[in-house]
Amino acid sequence: MKRKITTKKLRASMLESCGEIHEDDGIDPRTYFKSKRNNKGDRKTKQLCQQVSRTINLCLNDCDDPIVQSMFLVGVQPAPDSSCLLLHIECDVDNFDHAAAMLSIRSQTSRLQFEISRAINRKRVPNLTFSVRATCAKGGQGDE
Repeated sequence: MKRKITTKKLRASMLESCGEIHEDDGIDPRTYFKSKRNNKGDRKTKQLCQQVSRTINLCLNDCDDPIVQSMFLVGVQPAPDSSCLLLHIECDVDNFDHAAAMLSIRSQTSRLQFEISRAINRKRVPNLTFSVRATCAKGGQGDE
């Protein structure tokens, strides 16, 4: 039968070996100093975003639509996780119409997802969400 050690006895035995008791005393250092984040998941998500970025950059120039041909990818980020990706796209046209640009890129979604499925090795292809804005020559903010 196991003996139950009371808190007072445990505290007294800990004070025998040290002057003060701190918050990490009596805790296994392997669990106390263990990283709270899952680095493997972050690494894989970044890897997926890079693969998608390479693929989308190649596919945007191959479209028949002149508006989509004038677009280029600025960045890819998970939204909220790797099952859905947010693509930040800039459009380099003189008369930028946000609605027409969104309509043009959304019409290419299935083809882009097909190309992504060929480029990555995953069970499911992530959903694509787009953020399109005009390219600014002077470095200011474009339309969103």
